[in-house]
Amino acid sequence: MKKYYLGISLIILCIAGFYIYTTYNKPHKNLLNQKADFVVKPDEWIAEFDTDEVKALNKYLNKIVEVEAVLMDVQIIESKTLWTLKTGNEMVNIQCEMDPRFVNEAMKHGKKGERVKIQGLCSGKLMDIVLNQVVCLN
Repeated sequence: MKKYYLGISLIILCIAGFYIYTTYNKPHKNLLNQKADFVVKPDEWIAEFDTDEVKALNKYLNKIVEVEAVLMDVQIIESKTLWTLKTGNEMVNIQCEMDPRFVNEAMKHGKKGERVKIQGLCSGKLMDIVLNQVVCLN
């Protein structure tokens, strides 16, 4: 009987290990070819979060959001390219972690002080609104 339980446990362990491995190594979506769930204006988007952050999080979290704004800053930190977009509110900006697969193309179109059109997955709001896997649509 112990061999039976050991065999069943081993099978369950293998299935769980395979699931964890495939989930962890799942490739990111290519947002360049995806349609945005929401197209927002920066100032209105900030106002939504300021009015009711919980409601805004439920609406935008892990959704593809498209926004057009002025590129305020470009930083490279630990091989990640981060863009900061101006929102019209000096206290809150949009932080964009660029998708590394498309960062070279994005850097051709993204110049400080110019308007850029981007889309990415919304990760929520800390001090700034955070977007991940961001691609430039210019």
